[in-house]
Amino acid sequence: MHQQLVTAFANGFTNGDNFASITWARKLAQSVLNQKIEPGTPIAKIVDESVEQGLILAARQLVQRSNDPIETWQQCLDLYDRQPALNTRTSTSILQQAYSTPVPIAFLAAKLAQIDGNTTVCEPTAGNGALLLLADPQKAIVNELNSDRAAALRTQGFTVTEQDASSFSPTVEPVDRIITNQPFSSNSTIS
Repeated sequence: MHQQLVTAFANGFTNGDNFASITWARKLAQSVLNQKIEPGTPIAKIVDESVEQGLILAARQLVQRSNDPIETWQQCLDLYDRQPALNTRTSTSILQQAYSTPVPIAFLAAKLAQIDGNTTVCEPTAGNGALLLLADPQKAIVNELNSDRAAALRTQGFTVTEQDASSFSPTVEPVDRIITNQPFSSNSTIS
């Protein structure tokens, strides 16, 4: 059910569909799942996650097809403009501080970090994989605490550990790059 929804959103984004309103996204989800999607429910959170995962799959496809970084950046912006605000929060997403990196920023961060298919990269807080758009899944060390997001990363071809990033320490050879959306907290400090 969930992967079917992710695929529907990925296809929609790839085909140029506009889901800028969560209402439009939920209408697609209702047709795929054959059930009503009520705001604030667990199924609404599944729809939000499916939209984001579909968006990342569509972005990964366009990144792989393009050799022009400016054109790719513009296409990532277009994807971002066609996605709805994903505001459904659960106690788990709040506890695990799940904040996703927007696709255009993720693409830019990966380009600035000079990540490509030949780069070994570590992402200790991978979420749904936005910061790994340019990475070869076979050359990535990926960690994600949330089991649903870890499963989504596995469908993209990544091998994933599910540890708390504050104590995660990969046990492999050195990597070329580390890229991450740092954990957020009201009492965290950056040194």
